[in-house]
Amino acid sequence: MKPNYLRVISVLALTVLVSLAAASLAQAQFVAIDTFEKGKLGPLDGQNGWTSKAGTHDKAHCYSKENANGEAGCDANASRVEIAVDPTDPNNHVLQYSAKAETVHTYKAINIPNSNTAATLFFRVRRTGEVNMNWGTSDVAVPKDWPDYEVQLNMQIVDTDKLRVRDGNRLVEAAPFEANTWYKTWFVINNAEDTYEVLVQGGASPKMTQLSVGGKTKFTFRNGSAANDLVNIFLRTTPPHTADFQFDDIYLDTSSRNLSDPTGGASARR
Repeated sequence: MKPNYLRVISVLALTVLVSLAAASLAQAQFVAIDTFEKGKLGPLDGQNGWTSKAGTHDKAHCYSKENANGEAGCDANASRVEIAVDPTDPNNHVLQYSAKAETVHTYKAINIPNSNTAATLFFRVRRTGEVNMNWGTSDVAVPKDWPDYEVQLNMQIVDTDKLRVRDGNRLVEAAPFEANTWYKTWFVINNAEDTYEVLVQGGASPKMTQLSVGGKTKFTFRNGSAANDLVNIFLRTTPPHTADFQFDDIYLDTSSRNLSDPTGGASARR
């Protein structure tokens, strides 16, 4: 009986090792776009390949009364997009769209070829209150306007406390997004078909949950079909944005539908 017992133990041990190896491989396929640990505290523009500019060309929003600065405009608002200390962890740094960082567009180069059928883009995100924040990808070399999005998530507390996902020419409500709560988001992108899926973890979804609207889980790029590479991560605000929004741990896997956690399985922080 003892040899059989030892054989069972060996098989179980091997199974565990194989599972751990598979998880490590999936995490290894993710490449860090930015974790903000090496950046200097202060304005993000110009650091580690990031560009962040005030949308002064968008006069309807930049100089509207709805803007936090009113008709004085958004000209200086790019300085409010910064590398900051994580408010939930003094040993961690984050990208923060601070309160009043309205009508500011921010981007960093990536490459997901038009022929790619499965790429995964991962973010951790958090808000402290009223925001109007958008994040996703663009096929435009210097993105600055709404039509420059293809993949897009929106958090706009003015109308709803829910994440809204871009599906072609409309934004649709998809899931609750609590304040002062870290969320993990996975975009699974099929650039060849101009579609994507979104999965989230955090708040009311302690386990990874696929966003679904009316039973639909695959969403269409904002501009429909086009034979273009996705070349930038793209972030953008519009008024009102009177609270802070944090991003951290941005990772990309261009080789697969990768639903592993590149942060090493750490919980969605606080």
